[in-house]
Amino acid sequence: MPNWRITFDTNYAHLVEIHETVLWLRDHVRPVALGHPRSWLGVWQSPSARFIRDDEVLKEVPDDPTPPPPYLRDGDFSEYHGVLALSARAIAVLSPLISGAAELLPLQCPEGDFHLLNVVQVLDCLDRERANITYWEDGTIRSVGQFAFHPGCLDDKHIFKLPLYNYSRIYVSQLFKDSVAQFALKGLRFEPAPWETPPLELR
Repeated sequence: MPNWRITFDTNYAHLVEIHETVLWLRDHVRPVALGHPRSWLGVWQSPSARFIRDDEVLKEVPDDPTPPPPYLRDGDFSEYHGVLALSARAIAVLSPLISGAAELLPLQCPEGDFHLLNVVQVLDCLDRERANITYWEDGTIRSVGQFAFHPGCLDDKHIFKLPLYNYSRIYVSQLFKDSVAQFALKGLRFEPAPWETPPLELR
């Protein structure tokens, strides 16, 4: 079964901070999106958030005679400074698939019950002996011409990260994608995982 990379659909409104500072976001939110995943349970401090307003969209392009339309507001997924956020409805649908593989970190949002998705399941599946890999001079992976995984490593894994791409990408199973479609959850984009597509450079 194929795997998919998920990203936020930017046609929908994203969440922004209300009270937090740039330094707070750097220290407490960005690490959820980048670097080796870690647990935040027990230390997470719920930030205050709101959806960006429609007039803020128009101000982004003051000289454009045809500004983009206002963001859609009824998404089940949003984005908070690079981290995917899920609505209560999305959590109810997807909990059986993400339980044990991801943490849900609450936001204080007056416009809805949203939690940030912290994926902590890392699968080091790449078989470096069989995969076609090119490296940078420092020994890090530059690109993978042909992926090869250890047998069974991805079986029954519905949401995960890989060490590649600095752990910044979230991958899901076909069952995850089908569940999103079955319940008409809005706000996610799916693209084939890199092992389903031609090779890409990692930086």
